[in-house]
Amino acid sequence: MNNLSIWISLFSLVIAVIALGWHIYKESMKPKLKLSLSLTPQYLKIDATNAGPGKITIKNLAIVKTRWAFFKNLFKKDAYEYIRLTSTASLSQSLREHRLSGPLSSMFVLPKPLDIGELDILEIDLKKHDFLKRKEFISIGIFDSYGRIHWVSKKDYKRIKKEFEKEFKKP
Repeated sequence: MNNLSIWISLFSLVIAVIALGWHIYKESMKPKLKLSLSLTPQYLKIDATNAGPGKITIKNLAIVKTRWAFFKNLFKKDAYEYIRLTSTASLSQSLREHRLSGPLSSMFVLPKPLDIGELDILEIDLKKHDFLKRKEFISIGIFDSYGRIHWVSKKDYKRIKKEFEKEFKKP
């Protein structure tokens, strides 16, 4: 009887390890976005590149994270700010298609799916959003079609924040 309980325990351990391995494998096979930021006088541009291994659809909604976001979520305070994005790559491509096919064609529809290695440039109007001026915001990310948030690297965000402060301290 004692032997049987050990075998059942080992069998359940093997099943648990297989389930964990499958879950990790499945998560690693979802496409990932590589994000980088650049600053123009009016816009914050986010370059989103699909790093593979499959197609991904970017939703045109960004999220800005505040300090202590985890604890603010626990106490039901607003830890994030949501921002609508526009896609300049999709806009220029659709305008080109619009000119070629005539005035009756429909304009582009966002969100747009990205193939592996494809780039989309998203813009945030800095006149409407002031999150770079406020100190409590620490990161920015983009939603994808799987419901995940892809965050910009902290190094890139800090660089843009310094550039923004330098630009707006000029008299």
